Amino acid sequence: AYSENGGTSDDWADFAVTATPAYEAPARKGYTFAGWTPEVVETVTEDATYTATWTINTYNITAEAGENGTVEVQATANFNEVVKIAITPNAGYSVVSAKLVYESNGIPVTTNLMGAERFRMPAADVTLIVEFVANEYTLTLDPNGGNVDPASITVTYDAAIGALPVPTKVNCIFDGWYDAAGNKVTA
Repeated sequence: AYSENGGTSDDWADFAVTATPAYEAPARKGYTFAGWTPEVVETVTEDATYTATWTINTYNITAEAGENGTVEVQATANFNEVVKIAITPNAGYSVVSAKLVYESNGIPVTTNLMGAERFRMPAADVTLIVEFVANEYTLTLDPNGGNVDPASITVTYDAAIGALPVPTKVNCIFDGWYDAAGNKVTA
């Protein structure tokens, strides 16, 4: 008798012959069949059980980080291993997308990893794809007793602010916008 030890095969049968029958190697997700234990003998002389022996598969991990950040992950992992990832955006940037891409039985699979610090290694080579986006901030305009429209605008990190609206105040001439430290802001 053969014990597939977690694997599967279409050749399962009971044999009542004197020569040891051939048996197709079983398959097991994430493992490679390494043989039978004990070693299969050529001639049957008594009842015997052969147990499948397996070697765990190791798969490749490729990391693709967009500009403005980094991703750290090991280069290979065994099937079902927990893999730690470290995603670090540069100052002024945030992670906008983090996904694991691979194929399972010829079918493309994408797993969302936003906010994840680890994943379990599937039975395939994988690519970890991370994209970063510049943060947006609200710039509040204080007209210092005057009127301004709009009173706030959205600006993108490390991008030019652009033209700011000019406030109005009775009997005053607008001298420009200043930041909290007293520095004049230019577009």
